[in-house]
Amino acid sequence: GNFYMDQTTPGTTNVLSQLSLDRSGSTATLGNVLKIINAVSITSGTLITATNLTLMSTASGTARVDQLVSGADITGNVTVQRYVSAGLSGWYLIGAPVSGATLQQWTDNFVTGGFPGSTDPTVTGASILTYDETVLGIYDNGYVNPTNITDPIVADKGYWAYIMSAPLTIDVTGSLLKNTQTFPITYTNDVTQPASENGWNLISNPYASTIDWDYSAGWIKTNVNDAVYGYSATDRKSVV
Repeated sequence: GNFYMDQTTPGTTNVLSQLSLDRSGSTATLGNVLKIINAVSITSGTLITATNLTLMSTASGTARVDQLVSGADITGNVTVQRYVSAGLSGWYLIGAPVSGATLQQWTDNFVTGGFPGSTDPTVTGASILTYDETVLGIYDNGYVNPTNITDPIVADKGYWAYIMSAPLTIDVTGSLLKNTQTFPITYTNDVTQPASENGWNLISNPYASTIDWDYSAGWIKTNVNDAVYGYSATDRKSVV
């Protein structure tokens, strides 16, 4: 098998464009901190990160993990970054492609408020919200405040967060979400509201890579509209 990488220096933080691993039935362990600019590609074998792998995100681009095929795996914690450009302060839809993280990891990156443990818990209105589709009434009623900064960042769940003072880099550290992911979406028929107000679920991309919504073989969508919606300042349900 092969383990392809540029030359690194022991005992230091190394930055590489790409890391490729092809070691069928074998493992490779990172002994030093390694930051990846573009992609991690595991053809076969297991990469053991030992909390030493960072997927970088800058104004130039964001690193990704290529599809993990059968016989390929990554274990251990990984730090995943997301760069927020200057001049783009406001509400963002965000999530985390790892398990084991809490809201504390986000409050280390940007100012939070309105809930216990946040940067300023005394302000009115939480700056990080989740969404509960089962809450009756108009669409806006479903936004839910965190209970504490120690709340877990739930896998596959989307969050609506107010981020200011950009540019900045958001990062989370945990075990990568991999393989098949199931989204526990719901539909509550509130007959007091128009049908357009019902059935909204806020989920996130579970992977540290882009996804293809139209890839029918990889997505099993049951009772889900054939559309993706994201937030805009004038219409929170604008198609993107």
